[in-house]
Amino acid sequence: MDVPKAATLPQISQGGDFFQNARDFQIGNLNQANIGQNQYNIDQRTNVELQNVIGQQIGQVLVRQGSTGLLDMLDPIPDASYTRNRKTSPPDSSCLPGTREDVLKKVTSWADNSLLGWNNRHVMWLYGYVGCGKSAIAQEVAEHYARKKRLAASFFFFRGSGDRSRSGRFAATVASQVAGAIPSTYRFIEANVKTHPGLLWPSTSLIAQFKHLVYDPIKSVKWDLVGSNILRGPYVVVIDGLDECEDRDDIASFIDQMLAFFKKNPRIPLRILITSRVEEHIRTRLDPTRVELVNLVNHTTLDDITTAFRALFALATKHNRSIQCYGEWPTPADLEQLVLHTGRSFIFMSTLAKFILDPERAWIESGTLASAMVQTIFEK
Repeated sequence: MDVPKAATLPQISQGGDFFQNARDFQIGNLNQANIGQNQYNIDQRTNVELQNVIGQQIGQVLVRQGSTGLLDMLDPIPDASYTRNRKTSPPDSSCLPGTREDVLKKVTSWADNSLLGWNNRHVMWLYGYVGCGKSAIAQEVAEHYARKKRLAASFFFFRGSGDRSRSGRFAATVASQVAGAIPSTYRFIEANVKTHPGLLWPSTSLIAQFKHLVYDPIKSVKWDLVGSNILRGPYVVVIDGLDECEDRDDIASFIDQMLAFFKKNPRIPLRILITSRVEEHIRTRLDPTRVELVNLVNHTTLDDITTAFRALFALATKHNRSIQCYGEWPTPADLEQLVLHTGRSFIFMSTLAKFILDPERAWIESGTLASAMVQTIFEK
């Protein structure tokens, strides 16, 4: 069915007719708009903010009218974002309190950086060998910007996990989140899906899907009228484990397209954080003159490992009276030895802690440590 007229977003201008053709809201006076049950002061809101509010209302109207929802058409992967159940949909990683503060500060400083700077890099590549904490940082960054209402999308690739290890539904999943985070993109995404019936077919290229589902809709938003959006900071997309996607050629094309998009649109308020191991099809395309590069190994300190160990042992002590009887445990000397044995690897630290605190479970999961050790040797 055709999109109802309500889907045509009004432009803010002077006079009483600037909401011409709009439905499902009323104007109280020239300074206030009543949308649904909410009243908004136009003098205090930018055009884009009103478009976002009205876009949300239009989405609700379309659902009430029984139209096919955009979410149904996009059919996103349900367990690909930062909100997934990490126990059943790994990676099950998060930053322990007090750890990774140095690198998190570096990431947030980059993401919060003004769009008006001359040396403006829209993309950051956080790289390092397996077990150095890339996914934990990606999870923390996604949660941080979700709280700030600035997370446009997040996608966590994971090798051998079906759709999350392939590129086929990557763009549609990202687009579904962008439509929710930046509601003024909703109508553009929906229109492109309807205009290009084969856009979501498996045979359609990843480049075409990202162009019509993500980049063009974001570019269509009237960012030049933004006021508070620039003050609030750019939106952020988090893509974790890009190297774990099996479709290497698609990922290479995705990187080329992403950098070309930002080169043509340098003032788009969007940042993309990518984490991965160092793979040739990724490394050779991320030009250091256009991409912020962060070697996570250089930002992993023994203090981080020590803090993580202390947090895990403190939690175990809190729930185990037998451990409490020993007094201070482990001793400072024992803790120091444990830290030195990790080689500044968080996966080694986590596995050692499991062997100490839950040896039966640790033996079952010991393959994780062995695999990590082999991969780390070859990647260093």
